[in-house]
Amino acid sequence: MTKINKEKESLLTLEKLKLKVTYDQDTGHFVWNSCRDARYVGERADRGCNDKYLLVTISGKRYLAHRLAFMYMTGAFPVGEVDHINRNKADNRFCNLREVSRSENSQNKEMRHLAASGLQGVKEIMNVKVGNRWRASITNNCVTKIIGAFATKEDAHAAYILEKQKTHTFDSSVANIKVATPKKVTTKQDLVGKVFERLTVVKISHVANQQTYWLAKCSCGNEISVPTNQLNRGNTKSCGCYAKDMRLEGNRLRRIREKQQGVNHA
Repeated sequence: MTKINKEKESLLTLEKLKLKVTYDQDTGHFVWNSCRDARYVGERADRGCNDKYLLVTISGKRYLAHRLAFMYMTGAFPVGEVDHINRNKADNRFCNLREVSRSENSQNKEMRHLAASGLQGVKEIMNVKVGNRWRASITNNCVTKIIGAFATKEDAHAAYILEKQKTHTFDSSVANIKVATPKKVTTKQDLVGKVFERLTVVKISHVANQQTYWLAKCSCGNEISVPTNQLNRGNTKSCGCYAKDMRLEGNRLRRIREKQQGVNHA
């Protein structure tokens, strides 16, 4: 975007502006009233630049045409930025211009880069345990908000559009889009019925310190409460009987070895 030079703008008066050019608020065009070369009087004074904004050169200084339009119509340059409502940078009709903040102006801009998902505000979540999900998120005032996880990227994009309509009120591209409210999916695991070594998960026991505990029944008949991470990592395999059985088995094998060694010595 062409940089706004407030110091340069402060030197231009409304009287001088209207002496040099006439602005048509219905077409958005500037035409010359007076200039060095009389041949150009009555011709278009606004010209394009690399970023597609139109410029008007007055007394050797270039000004953004959309900011000059505000000056011409209101008598002063806008304090903030000027947004083109229809996103057409060359459409300087006064009905297409509005004064906004930097944050509000950024809401009404085209995407510079297409997201990897192909849909704005949507990212795929890779999760082997619960299956892949599509996460919707949105940024407003430099703060990113996670909207939620969804089964399909279309649902995630619909949720993004709904949130954008609420928070990005200056984005003209989504104002009239109608979408149904999509259903979120949970990324939490459901371990009920799953078997981990000697343990079979029966139900959720409780939640403590943001950790879910599961009631699991051991093959020996005892029941214990185990956190999710302990089951997934294989750290807890039984109610404690597994370790006990391993100790007994180790003792049995040790006695067999000792007996064999005794026979050999004899």
